Amino acid sequence: MELITSIKARADELIARGYETDIGRYISEGFRIFEKDAGNFLGYTVLYFLITIISCFIPFAPLFITGPLTAGFFIVARKIKKGESYDFGEF
Repeated sequence: MELITSIKARADELIARGYETDIGRYISEGFRIFEKDAGNFLGYTVLYFLITIISCFIPFAPLFITGPLTAGFFIVARKIKKGESYDFGEF
């Protein structure tokens, strides 16, 4: 119960400071980033799923493999948003 109260207090504090959530803007920004290099994103997605499926045959492997693979999406998306260069290996 204390954790829930703490979370609610933090949320109220952020709202009081003017923090707003704009889901539509977040989705639009995501599509804008995707459109800048859709080919690499789609290629990496296929590779991501293949590696994940293959890793499922090794006990506990997906627990260790999917995290770093998922981070690749975020790393490249952040670089695109900042206007930095990157290559496929950074996925």
